[in-house]
Amino acid sequence: KQREEEKRRKREMESAPAAVSEMLNILGTMRRRAKPVRQSINPPDVST
Repeated sequence: KQREEEKRRKREMESAPAAVSEMLNILGTMRRRAKPVRQSINPPDVST
């Protein structure tokens, strides 16, 4: 059981950075695409 937990932890540690980088990239693209569109359509929506 201990060995399985260690393997799972190692897999999570290895997969975490990739997942985080992907999420950051997606969020970055979404923010870049969304901000100008939101501002041009509805400025009050940006504040929420």
